[in-house]
Amino acid sequence: MMLSHDLTKQFTQNLIAYEEEKKMPYVTSAERIGIEKGRLEGRSEGMDKGMLYNAREMLLEALDARFSSDTPADIKQQIQALNNKVMLKRLLRSTFQSKDIDDFRKTLEELTAEDPA
Repeated sequence: MMLSHDLTKQFTQNLIAYEEEKKMPYVTSAERIGIEKGRLEGRSEGMDKGMLYNAREMLLEALDARFSSDTPADIKQQIQALNNKVMLKRLLRSTFQSKDIDDFRKTLEELTAEDPA
């Protein structure tokens, strides 16, 4: 429902006066939408970080299982620094395809050289 300009102005003034009387801050529809968008983006970012953490942990667990809990510290550090889900997925697959930890290290080096970010 659209109000005329005069009625909109009067309504807004009455609403602001009422909120001030009740100590309620006025939040515009645009502000509410912005606040909700920020919340959703924050949740999404948190989920992405959580998913990356889980992907790294699964990769490290797979390496330990495949190579008898003997994953070198430098490989663990490189994996912890990765923030690329696609790369982590490729490395997880490589865990099962590598004949030994040195073969996995070679794949890790090749992939990080392709996409150092």
